[in-house]
Formats: sequence, C-alpha cells, structure tokens
Amino acid sequence: RAHFSRRTPDDLAIAVSYFEKAVELDPNYGQAFAALALSYLESHRNQWIGSLGLSNWQAYERARRYQRRAMQNPSPLAHQAASEVLVLVQRCQDAINEAERAIALDPNDANSYLAMAYALIFAGRPQKAFGFVEKAMRLDPHYPAYHLFVLGLAHFGIEQYEKAATLFER
Repeated sequence: RAHFSRRTPDDLAIAVSYFEKAVELDPNYGQAFAALALSYLESHRNQWIGSLGLSNWQAYERARRYQRRAMQNPSPLAHQAASEVLVLVQRCQDAINEAERAIALDPNDANSYLAMAYALIFAGRPQKAFGFVEKAMRLDPHYPAYHLFVLGLAHFGIEQYEKAATLFER
C-alpha cells in the first residue's frame, strides 16, 4: 500500500507485483484485487504503462477485471475502485453512488472521501468536492500528495487556476 500511495510509475509497478502475489496466495483477498484495479487504473489514466510492460488498453482491461473481482467481496476500497472506473467511463452519478457506499461502509476511510470528491469534480460539481477533500485530510493528517492533486482539480474546476497550479506543484 505504501508504494501505491506514492502514485509514481515505478512505485505503482512495485505495488502491482506485491498485490498480484497477495491474490496468488489468497484468491479471496478482495482488498488486493481492489488495489490492483486502482493501480492499473492510475497507470492507464496517466499513461504510465511503460513500467508495467503493458499497452494502455491492457492496463484498462486489467483494471476493469480486477475491479469486478474486488466487488465479489465488497469493501470500501472495492467501491472506491468502482467509483473511479465509472468516472473514467463518464458515468459520474453512478460513481458518486459507489463513493457513497464506500463512505457508508467505513466513514473513517479518507480515500472514500477522495473518491467522492473526484466523482463530484468530474460530475461538474467541483465546489461540492472541497468538503470531501478537507474531510479526507482531517482523517489522514499525514496525507500523500494525491490529496493535494484532487484538491487542485477542484480548484481548477471552479477556475481558480493559480491555486490549482500551486497545489499541483506541491
């Protein structure tokens, strides 16, 4: 999870290797399937597929396959993965619904609030995302840089470009 949290191409490749080993050891480990889905999705979305040795399409297909597998043992992380996949295919209201399910399952999981913020931003409601990002930051005061990225997206969505740029740089 530490490698995944860094969200760099090389760290995601390392995370994928660990998560794949985890599901090999325990084929019912839903959290690892969800983490694999999110790792492949992040690689696809940012076109960081070189470190995985896959095409962008292959990364997307693996993300979808692992996300479906994760939903066999639903967890907040599985719903977060479902939410991000739905954002990618522009089904934003469904993505918001999945983020709501993630929050309902564990109201103390900061990443569920980030999934909600992300879905709201792409649903055209970035102003509603701020509260969710702030809640995620309160729940995880040692938050990784991804929190700042999502906050930057919200600022970008309300045309506060300088603030967004500052957050992206951070």
